[in-house]
Amino acid sequence: MTLPTPTRFMIGPDTFRHRTLSAAEEFHCVRRVAPVVKNTSTFMFALADAGDGEEVAEVDRLAGVIEGSAPLLKAFADLSEDDSNYVIARCMGATEMLDGEAWVPTWDLEVQSPAVPSLRMIHVLRICYAVLREAITVFFSEALSSLTELGLLRRTIAP
Repeated sequence: MTLPTPTRFMIGPDTFRHRTLSAAEEFHCVRRVAPVVKNTSTFMFALADAGDGEEVAEVDRLAGVIEGSAPLLKAFADLSEDDSNYVIARCMGATEMLDGEAWVPTWDLEVQSPAVPSLRMIHVLRICYAVLREAITVFFSEALSSLTELGLLRRTIAP
């Protein structure tokens, strides 16, 4: 059996790649971040509502984004330290950063901290998002498909 090709992604000028988490890691990460995922839609609608129309003052746009981000920020704040550490360690542990010609780990298992000193928390969150995006997308699309096949949801689009 061949291992899947790692998924590459960029954060600014830096190139990263991550392996797929195991099924157990995916499950435990997704269940821990479920409240954050649930509250992301409010934030996304706030960003969309902010738009770029000239008739809305910049300060009003910013106020709308801040108000819309409140549930998302609360969900992050409500994550326990253990849950946060679990998700970060799994996602960062599955990721490498391209340093010149070599791939280097982004997580130091011994000290449970980023192995690349230049990584800030915004990078860590974006790495976690990149690693979990596929797991969350597959989980929800497969769950909807399974529920539809079991007759628990009606088909909304012809097969």
